[in-house]
Amino acid sequence: MASGEKREDCRGEGREREVVYVQPGYMEEHQDDEIDLVDLFGVLIRRWPYILLSVLIVTAAAVGYGFMQTPRYKASTTIEVGQRVVDGEYVNIESVSAVKSRILSLASSKSRDFEGKGREGKLLFSPRKDVSVNVPEDGNILQVFLTAPKDSTAKDFLNSVNKDLVAAHDRIIALIKEGLRSSIERENMSIERVNLKIEEIRRQFDIKKLNTENRIQQIKNNIEKNLNNKIAQTKREYKLDKLQLQNKIQKINNQIDDLQNRKKSLHKKEELLTQQKNAIQQQIVQKEKIKESLNSANFDATRQANTDSAIGLMLFSSERWKIEQQIQNLRNQAVFDIPQQMIQVQNQVNEIESKIKSQKAELEESKTNFKQLDEEFQSKLDRDQAKLEDEKAKLEEAKINLKQLDSELKSKIADLKSKIKDHNLKIDTLQSRLKNMIVTSVIDKPEFSRNPVSPNRKMFFALGFVLGIFLGIFAAFLREFWVNNKSRLMGKA
Repeated sequence: MASGEKREDCRGEGREREVVYVQPGYMEEHQDDEIDLVDLFGVLIRRWPYILLSVLIVTAAAVGYGFMQTPRYKASTTIEVGQRVVDGEYVNIESVSAVKSRILSLASSKSRDFEGKGREGKLLFSPRKDVSVNVPEDGNILQVFLTAPKDSTAKDFLNSVNKDLVAAHDRIIALIKEGLRSSIERENMSIERVNLKIEEIRRQFDIKKLNTENRIQQIKNNIEKNLNNKIAQTKREYKLDKLQLQNKIQKINNQIDDLQNRKKSLHKKEELLTQQKNAIQQQIVQKEKIKESLNSANFDATRQANTDSAIGLMLFSSERWKIEQQIQNLRNQAVFDIPQQMIQVQNQVNEIESKIKSQKAELEESKTNFKQLDEEFQSKLDRDQAKLEDEKAKLEEAKINLKQLDSELKSKIADLKSKIKDHNLKIDTLQSRLKNMIVTSVIDKPEFSRNPVSPNRKMFFALGFVLGIFLGIFAAFLREFWVNNKSRLMGKA
């Protein structure tokens, strides 16, 4: 084919005719290995639909694959490793690296316990691959992570691991404590032996101390039998008198309350009588109106009197007489009966007020006596206390003499007490180590992260896009190669 010759490729009726220009020497390109970058760029320009289609397909497939994957979240828990005091510093009961190994081992062994408990009977995570432990360079705070779906048993799994870890460390701490207690017991036994030696020395001074102790006992007996009993008797008498006065005051208060209640009842009765009087007045007014109406009717009947109305006039007279009698009875009640009752009630009220006044006076007198009782009791108690203090001063003097006797004993047992002090210091150190031990505990219970850690859909999109570009470029060059070499390849075939 001549240089610059063009070749037409007809792909059937109705299809666009494709014209390919063959560069000079194209058929002999196997003899020329030079690559023209412009030609390569031109191929990419001509075959851009292949690249675009490849990018769309591969990217869509990658994103679809990402959305098909089950979201996995990171469950985390924080553990504080137990510590003990060694040479004044806190040291972990187990190195953090050993704790990490223990956690991973527990997670591996726990997988058998949790099989079949997840969704569809699956564990949904791998304890060996998905469990990680963040170990600090310094300190005792560890973080355990487990990547798993939210509907898995990841939280229960980590709780179980935490529980076993805490139980294992509790056993370690129990052994350490048992060793410390044994050491404390040995020190206490040493102290007991030294104390026995001290007691043996002290027995030699018992005779010298006997007389002084007898003197002290005599003073104590005087305090207990005489002064303390006297003070106790004074207090008992004071309490009895005080109780009697309190009862009397309470009784008077109750009587005053009763009188007040009676006074209120009488006032209410007085109000009722007033209301009754007003009601009677109203009845009298009503009866007067009825009487007037009867008088008016009687007058009209008298003017028109005849044989037939004689009986009616008699009935009017009888009815009017009855109403007058009722009015008279009501007036007697309003004028005489009710006022007399109100006077009786008022007299009773005055009598009760007089009794209340008398009771209040008696109450004030009892309160005054109550205060005087307190003052008399305090004065008497102060005198007895002064005597008691004098006896206590004598007692202290006797005790000082006893201590002077003991100074000789102390000089002999000073070395033994020094040994006891050394043992006590060791016991304090051991007890401090025992008391200040920190147990392993879970600071933060297992919780899932808010956002999933996988699948990373953005990464899938990026990888799909890049892979689509490369596949598209490859398809473009493959298509170009096929178009340019189709006849030659078909001829060989």
